This record gives sequence, structure tokens and C-alpha cells, in this order.
Amino acid sequence: MDKISPSKIYGIFIKYSAHNLIYSVVGGYFILSLLLYTFLEINICIPCLFTLFFGHHCWGCGMTHAILELIKLNFTGAYDENPLVFIVLPAGIYYIAQDFLTFLKKENTSIQK
Repeated sequence: MDKISPSKIYGIFIKYSAHNLIYSVVGGYFILSLLLYTFLEINICIPCLFTLFFGHHCWGCGMTHAILELIKLNFTGAYDENPLVFIVLPAGIYYIAQDFLTFLKKENTSIQK
């Protein structure tokens, strides 16, 4: 099996990010906000608009904190924040992986070339 050059992987990643620009920007902001909150305790996360307008928590409330607890490997704390994290996070990872594989096939690009 041939080695894959880092420049080829980087090029594929850049093409995929440009193809899904909105998702890339939102995902990048989310990852940046998680890192800032985890290491520096700076909270720049987007507040829940449903809670802001109606005063009640929605089903997605606590998802960011649940992901932060998973990063710390605190599964009980993640479940306490939002039990749906164990469904939503794997489903999201699966969707992104499927979308990336579809992108590779559509662009007629192969990592093994």
C-alpha cells in the first residue's frame, strides 16, 4: 500500500470544507468555543434561542455541556446534562462520515491513489 502524502490529505480536506462551507464555519466555531470553554473557561457559545424567547428548556439544551463532559470522559455527567447526547453525537459522526465518503466518490477522488 502506498503512503498517502499529507499534502494530498490536506487538499481533500480543503475541498470538502469549501464544498460544505456553512457546516465548516459553524463546526469550526463550535470546536473553537468548546476549546476556549474547556481550557480557559471563556464562554462564547451561542445561547439557546428557544430558552431565550420562551423561558423553557428545549430538548437540545445541555448538549454542549454534555459534549464537554464526554471530552472529560465523565459519562454520568454527560447523561445528567442531556441523555440525548448518546444518540445525537454518534448519529452526527455517522452523517459526517457518510457525507465525506459520498464527496470522495462524487469528486472521483481516492485516498489510496
